[in-house]
Amino acid sequence: MAIASWLPFSALKPLIDSLARDGQVEAFTPLLFQPLRIWLGLLGLSMLAVGCWAIGFRGTSQSLTRRGWQGLISAWRNLWRDLGAVWQSLLNIERDPRYLLGLLTLLALGIFARGVLLEGPFRYDESYTFIAFAMRPFRAAISDYHLPNNHIFHTVLVRAAYLLFGPQPWAVRLPAFLAGALLTPATYLAARLLYDRQVALLGAGLTAASWALIDYSANARGYTLLMLFWLISLSLAAYLRGRKNLAGWGLLALAMALGFYTIPIMLYPFGIVMIWLFCSWLAQDVAPAYGRSFPLYLLGAGFATVALTLLLYVPVLRVSGLSAVTANQYVRSPGWAVFLESIPGRVNATWRMWRLGWPAHFDLLVLTGAAFSLAFHKRVAAHRFPLHLAAGLGLAGILVVQQIVAVPKVWLFLLPLFLVWAAAGWVGLAKHILQRRRVISAAWGENLTILATMGLTALLTYSALNNRAVGRAADPEGQSISQETALFLKDDLRDGDAVLAAVPINYPLRYYFLYYNVPAEYYYQDNLAAGYQRLLVVVEPGSKRPLEYVLERQGLLPRVDISAAEIIHRSGLIAIYALPFR
Repeated sequence: MAIASWLPFSALKPLIDSLARDGQVEAFTPLLFQPLRIWLGLLGLSMLAVGCWAIGFRGTSQSLTRRGWQGLISAWRNLWRDLGAVWQSLLNIERDPRYLLGLLTLLALGIFARGVLLEGPFRYDESYTFIAFAMRPFRAAISDYHLPNNHIFHTVLVRAAYLLFGPQPWAVRLPAFLAGALLTPATYLAARLLYDRQVALLGAGLTAASWALIDYSANARGYTLLMLFWLISLSLAAYLRGRKNLAGWGLLALAMALGFYTIPIMLYPFGIVMIWLFCSWLAQDVAPAYGRSFPLYLLGAGFATVALTLLLYVPVLRVSGLSAVTANQYVRSPGWAVFLESIPGRVNATWRMWRLGWPAHFDLLVLTGAAFSLAFHKRVAAHRFPLHLAAGLGLAGILVVQQIVAVPKVWLFLLPLFLVWAAAGWVGLAKHILQRRRVISAAWGENLTILATMGLTALLTYSALNNRAVGRAADPEGQSISQETALFLKDDLRDGDAVLAAVPINYPLRYYFLYYNVPAEYYYQDNLAAGYQRLLVVVEPGSKRPLEYVLERQGLLPRVDISAAEIIHRSGLIAIYALPFR
């Protein structure tokens, strides 16, 4: 290596090129070689010095090598032992067959509810994610961050599903669907470690039947995947609070880093977990085996999370730059005045999204239960420092620093935890009443909890699916072009036609073009404008983007006679205008 650092670029270039199949390594340039040769020289000299020392002090070097090798073997065995301990503890967290059967029933209900929506019409954000990122090669998917629509880890999974199964809606939505289905057992696991099995089962049932969580499980976005990593992180945090396990801390850092790699808003769950663990240590609610070392483990996990996250984002940082992640238009602060003024409206909008599909007044029961969970915290919780307070401190602290106006879906990760709190409140109240009056035995109380949870989950699932049209209409991303419109265009298009559409119709239309094998050349492109003879414009006539707006935005008003426009098709709120091209 030291010798290579002294050779000229022209001497090394043929050797490096010979390693490539095509005989050319384009990345190896003089600009890359200049800083690299310094590191090669230093590394080569260091290796030479170590080699000389090993020869001169052979006995000492052999002894150190033997001890180092034995230490590595011992560390490897300890790592596997700790991993096995985590796996066994979490896998065996519930052994009561009644609760296991109840959880399987809730999981089946959740899968059914989410599966019903898998073939629903594609919406704007998921269409954009698929067309702009997941359809491109993996190297582009993990490096292009021109919009935060690219939930990178989710995008990678979507691309894999697309390559395996094609562009069918169920295939593109498969990663979000699987993550959404796993939210039910993940919620049970987290709640079981934080509270008890009755709270866990009821919380899992509410999660399985929540319309907002059902809807996003059939939406090719990364939110359900983020929630899954959040619940896994919370479960590991609850486990590690009571048990010292080095491998468990590594798993915690990995889960949080993958959450960041999915969506950077993992910053909020990360902050909650770290603050809760720190406050638990201050409250002397951690395993005695840690002694005084608990803060070191916590800091180590935090640094490992940051390091892993930076490593995963290296392609993005090289291609799109740091500002694309940390200073894009969605995370830019509008200032204190706008931030404070927006809080009531954003809280109201978030709550409206959470409560979609619930029966009348059920939202009051959820809110009351969440309040009761604080009042009965000592009775039902398995932890001393309330997670409510950690969440409040973490979110308040981060938002004060950021001062951003976040859209409601950013806070979707909190919904499963909020439902667990609601379950904890009502279970705590029921235990308080039953234990004071001794109406029924504890065993019968558990049986009633299981039956009531399954019945309530079935009722809420029916209510959610029965009101799904209302839920989608209230979703600002719910606007989509129907398959009927796409099929009409497929049959009507002829040579010389170009199709133009505005947000939020454009990307769903492009998705259906791909799905129905309509050639991409029919979608309007500036570089092909000279060959077009007829322009078909897809718009919502009553929206903020009527025909004139769409044409003006594309600079096409001088090239068409808008008075000659005629509607050739209508589908719901969407109309297709045909105009001759000049």
